[in-house]
Amino acid sequence: MLELVKLMLKEEVRIHTHLFPSIFFYLFPIMIFLFSYFLKLALLDSLFLTKIFFIVVFFTGFSSGGYGVQAREIYLRKFPHLNLLLYSYLAMPIENSKIMLALFSKEVIFHFFWFLLPFVFGIFGFELSILIKATVIFLFANSLSFLLSNLYNRKIIFIPILLFSAVLLFFLFDFMVEYPAATLLATIL
Repeated sequence: MLELVKLMLKEEVRIHTHLFPSIFFYLFPIMIFLFSYFLKLALLDSLFLTKIFFIVVFFTGFSSGGYGVQAREIYLRKFPHLNLLLYSYLAMPIENSKIMLALFSKEVIFHFFWFLLPFVFGIFGFELSILIKATVIFLFANSLSFLLSNLYNRKIIFIPILLFSAVLLFFLFDFMVEYPAATLLATIL
């Protein structure tokens, strides 16, 4: 399984270096760090910055989980000749569940080091408690998106599960960020 994760990480780098010039791909964490650092300097209200930070972390995790399962449609349009490891269970003697676990692990590792770490360090420095909270929110969002994408692809009772996960997300966000749900509803409405 560890070998499969390594191969999927290499595949992710290969795909991204085909999509973007490789120098921009490798400079992306530095750009995220600088952007978040200058955002911290521009926004003097630390409570507002913390709320925005956790919202961005959640949506980054949510979007990265969806890309993993929708990779076939996305990448095959851009690279029709590409064979993804994600779909090798169709031709090789490996279980789909092992590939999905490796895919989830790859998504978490890749986005953690390529986005989350530079984003946290740019805004908060080396504050471990913020890094742990951001990691938990990122993992929850990634898992939720991964689950919803799999349910959507399998056409299993999608709408009730989506509504339940939205309510669960609402209360988890309220607990993690210490942002009262009534205030969030008041800002939306």
